[in-house]
Amino acid sequence: MPAPLTTRWHLCPAWTSADRIWDFITPGVYTFSSSAQLTGTRTLDGGGEEHPLFVFRIGTALTTASDSIVALVNGADACNIFFVVGSAATLGTDTIFNGNIIADTEAITLNTRASINGRLISLGAAVTLDNNVITAPFCLEVGNPAIFVTNDDGVPIPDGSPATIVNGTDFGTVFVDDLAQQIFTITNPGDETLLLDGLDITGDFTLIGLFPDSVAPGSSIDFTIGMDTTVPGINLGTITFDTNAPGGTFTFDVEGNVIIRQDNGAIPEPASMVLLATSMFALSMRRRTNIVV
Repeated sequence: MPAPLTTRWHLCPAWTSADRIWDFITPGVYTFSSSAQLTGTRTLDGGGEEHPLFVFRIGTALTTASDSIVALVNGADACNIFFVVGSAATLGTDTIFNGNIIADTEAITLNTRASINGRLISLGAAVTLDNNVITAPFCLEVGNPAIFVTNDDGVPIPDGSPATIVNGTDFGTVFVDDLAQQIFTITNPGDETLLLDGLDITGDFTLIGLFPDSVAPGSSIDFTIGMDTTVPGINLGTITFDTNAPGGTFTFDVEGNVIIRQDNGAIPEPASMVLLATSMFALSMRRRTNIVV
């Protein structure tokens, strides 16, 4: 449910990595006379309010550096976070962003692997994407439970999503007998208790510890999934559980690649790369034998 307009206004002359005051930001309306540059992590702290509202009015451009994060704690909800940009908005590579971006005159650009839990609205130009994950935030009526799943870094995992490195559902490449675990977070942004049941895990994956049976309104609970690394090969699986939220069952894919460690600890090259390297070496030696001194 959208929050009522707040009267807490803040004039912001700058927003850079040197301004540590902006590490934790409380609800309110923040005004930047010109551009805003986000570097590192900025945390929007809802302070336990029922529907905290954050509005950032930026005179010209909004830009985030690579690997920047806009994180949410204590009830902050991307549904009630707005970045109103005077010109262009650009999210840097691997940025993790929460909130809705509204650009007035110029384009919104998401660089490679940038992800956003929110909406992208350009009133005068294009929205350009490059291998990105975009999740629409929950904006719910009172009286409904809801479910919002993220990885340990806060990247959203939509219902029915395939395994990807970006949101942590792809465990990546690990060696035989190494530890391979991922932490996932279930958040209930609704106003009623979220009930969970019927966890089903397929493939070479298993639950580590306990799986929650309920999540209170505005709360979050973690659960951990481990991957079996005793046998080399590609592992594919699916995580499924039942909820009382709209849509009912929630599911997402997981995968990972287990390989044998070489003597030098390096990850083995694919056979095609080894063959190519061997061919290049043979060609080099042949050319050397044709040199006339």
